[in-house]
Amino acid sequence: MISSRVHRNFLGLVTASIVVVTLVTAAACSGDSKPRPVNLRACAPEDSATWLAVLAYVKAASPYPQRFLSPSGTDSSLPDVGVLALHEKGPTYFFPPDSAQRLKVRKKMLDVGPYTTLLVAWHGSHRETDTSLVVRLGGTYIGGPHNAEQGIPRAFRFGCDNGRWRLRATTEEKKS
Repeated sequence: MISSRVHRNFLGLVTASIVVVTLVTAAACSGDSKPRPVNLRACAPEDSATWLAVLAYVKAASPYPQRFLSPSGTDSSLPDVGVLALHEKGPTYFFPPDSAQRLKVRKKMLDVGPYTTLLVAWHGSHRETDTSLVVRLGGTYIGGPHNAEQGIPRAFRFGCDNGRWRLRATTEEKKS
């Protein structure tokens, strides 16, 4: 007897749930609101352009880096996707703003070996139009024979093509 009562209550709840979902759906879909135009020029999130820009920056670097530093806790810090792109290219360390912590990172890198190390710095991104985007990056070599040498600052210009960011041009910018 108890099990049939539970069964009836369960069926009642399921039926009530179906009715509520149907009424909510009907209310949401009713009205005389105009259909919204579809933005055919909508492009992928800017993260994909950042990823491509970081990979292109590393590829163009001379001398070619064997490991990477990403500034942390500053306005030059790469977005997370930029750090992931560096990881794809080689060992990556965070370079803190505190000089004592930086010494620890440099010691660790010396213990690992004398590899060419490039700190990749974020100089920002902005949309020029709905379908064009510019990502700016710079860099500095840290440690080894190229210590304190500046990498060439570059601007990476992207265009939206079929919903994806495509690298259109790379330009060198003046060193600051």
